[in-house]
Amino acid sequence: MTEQLLKDAPEKFSICGHSLGGWVAQLAAIKAPHRVSHLIIMGSWTGDLDQEKRQYFEQWQHEIENDRLEHLLSEVNAASVLPSRSKDRILMSTLIEGQAKFPRQGFLNQTKAMLNSQPTTLQLYKIECPTLIIYGRQDSAFTLETQQSMKSDIPSAKLAIIEDCGHMSHVEQPQAVTALLKFWLEDQLK
Repeated sequence: MTEQLLKDAPEKFSICGHSLGGWVAQLAAIKAPHRVSHLIIMGSWTGDLDQEKRQYFEQWQHEIENDRLEHLLSEVNAASVLPSRSKDRILMSTLIEGQAKFPRQGFLNQTKAMLNSQPTTLQLYKIECPTLIIYGRQDSAFTLETQQSMKSDIPSAKLAIIEDCGHMSHVEQPQAVTALLKFWLEDQLK
């Protein structure tokens, strides 16, 4: 994934990634530090999988391979937002509509990538560009401790925590995410 990204990207670029995309973005900044000018990581992790997470993603793979993607997404979406928002029809339909455009094989590839992820933990110090880590305080997918560790290990990282927000920060709190991105990028370009 990262190799394709670097092949297709311009010579110098900023990158923002959510969840698995945040891990891919980290790898891009590690592998090509001279090319990545700004890095934004949202609700992500370093690719380390404990046994519980590994079993969780193996179950995802099983569900997808057995044509239960719709069921899986329904459960994952409900768990990815604040419990009070899981009943919000507009929010949930926004998630489902976006995911409906993504092919089944894409979900399977994503799950396999997570299961085969190479941890970035010991390489984060190689990230040279300004980095913003955005985290929803109630993210059930990844922990605050992971975000704090990434912040500590990436030399120029800042951590922004969005209150009343789960894993899908850009969907749950789009105004807060947009304001953070705008403020941070404007500050970087001064």
